[in-house]
Amino acid sequence: ITGSGGILGTAFIKEMLQSGHKVSACEVDIDKVDVLKNKFKNEDKFFAYKCDVTNENDVKKFFNESFHQMSSIDVVVNNAAVTSELLLKDNLVPKSFEETSLKSWQMSLDVNLTGTFLVSREFVRILKKNDLGSHTKKIINIASMYALNGPDPSLYENSEIKSFAAYSASKGGVIGLTKWLSTFLAKKNITVNSLAPGGVFNDHPSEFKKNLENKIPLGRMASPDEISSALSFLISENSDYITGQVIYCDGGYTAL
Repeated sequence: ITGSGGILGTAFIKEMLQSGHKVSACEVDIDKVDVLKNKFKNEDKFFAYKCDVTNENDVKKFFNESFHQMSSIDVVVNNAAVTSELLLKDNLVPKSFEETSLKSWQMSLDVNLTGTFLVSREFVRILKKNDLGSHTKKIINIASMYALNGPDPSLYENSEIKSFAAYSASKGGVIGLTKWLSTFLAKKNITVNSLAPGGVFNDHPSEFKKNLENKIPLGRMASPDEISSALSFLISENSDYITGQVIYCDGGYTAL
């Protein structure tokens, strides 16, 4: 699982460990790696590493270390992403489209899309190298409700949280990559799907939360556990015949 230090990454780890899986997690922030190690310190099936998914050598090292610890890798979850909250910390959130810096645009594409490509490619390489059995292997890419649907700009006008073009563009690219990989890897018995969450509550400002929930047919934001439950289905044998699909977990937002 990449991007493991955020609210979804941590929920994914918890869900997988509770289901009896071994989990190898990575984060670009070493402090978050330490937090994860401490949080799951009593789990003998959990391993955490520092890895920048935009760095080829880091990705190769992550897979080699993971394989050494677990002897097999069956599923990859591409969860690492540049979000508005992350850009806010670096003062890179675009105030408007025309004020978008090339740095913030490139950072988003590098992590969200190129990182997904690098991790997926290394997964396929390590499977080919080690001939890890005939059962179905899986790549699950975390997309977004904004991958193929535009946001309502009024939601973000008076909020620190911003919708920015690079996020939608890169997550749309993740879905395109998912579709391409699903057909090219099918003969290798590797399924590739995208999970597209809607708004996941993470201590958002009350006004923003209220305005977004008014646009969600189910009338509320998701909890992290609801997204990890959908992920659990995609990882399970129950989804072995599903590939090339986008599973929206957004309370009906994209159905409007």
